[in-house]
Amino acid sequence: MKIATTLYDYDRYDIPVSEIFRIARESGFRYLDYSFYNVHQPGTPFVQKEERAWKELITSYGEAAAKEGLSYVQAHAPGYNPAVECDHETALLAYRRSIEACHILGIPNIVLHTSFGKQHLYPQDRDSYFQFNRKFIEAILPTAEKYGINLCIENSSRGNMGEYYFFMTPAEMNDFIAYMDHPLLAACWDTGHAAMDKKFDQYGELTELGKNLKALHIHDNDAVRDLHLPLYSGLLQIDRIIQALLDMDYKGYFTYEVSLYVGKKCGNGPLAKMPQEIFEMRLKMLYTMAKIALQTYQCYEE
Repeated sequence: MKIATTLYDYDRYDIPVSEIFRIARESGFRYLDYSFYNVHQPGTPFVQKEERAWKELITSYGEAAAKEGLSYVQAHAPGYNPAVECDHETALLAYRRSIEACHILGIPNIVLHTSFGKQHLYPQDRDSYFQFNRKFIEAILPTAEKYGINLCIENSSRGNMGEYYFFMTPAEMNDFIAYMDHPLLAACWDTGHAAMDKKFDQYGELTELGKNLKALHIHDNDAVRDLHLPLYSGLLQIDRIIQALLDMDYKGYFTYEVSLYVGKKCGNGPLAKMPQEIFEMRLKMLYTMAKIALQTYQCYEE
């Protein structure tokens, strides 16, 4: 199994993209997750009328990664919520462009959030939630079909969603995928979200997803907050996760969604912001953790 990671934390530091990729390579990583999470926001190239700016941006990221021997293998879709009042057409434009960008970067799977809001409450509004999100996904499916990109729905938790409906269990995710009945719809299991609902041994959840599982978000927490911490920072049972992936013959990447920049800026002194050197040490530690874990089960691949 190959190890991948998101690098969205590096926007905390004023360093060029080429340097980011060099640091990732020297930390051990060869495979990356691209975050399109904010590209639907005003002012980004993805919402401009002209296409050249966003395509040049994506091409430059792909070329810079390739120079360091890195590949993009997974992505996170825009954090657009179809249930809230906004400029939906612009958001969907950014969404479709992020899917096309996956094609440019050679990414097969993009992870997406379905809607959440007071219109659909958990668990009683399941049917209307399925119907609402069918319309949302049908709006982006033609682009996914054009470029052959898998759309991976993601689980969340009651700790994040409160009373709002969202997919909390593998059964709900499998049911929605069957309801959509489309070969490009798949699942991403987020271990940190599940841990917030006291699911620390996630063997059953992963194996229940079965062939629908195409992507992972690996991170840990204190079972209360969605902290996106490294392994061994909470109660996540990594043995059971790896054993499940082996037993189900999972073919995807062991992909981190860890936030290495811990905490907000604290004060105004020179140590108020985590020094970049410490950040880079944590990135190396992150890779080493996954490498040792996978080597223990004799499934590590470079």
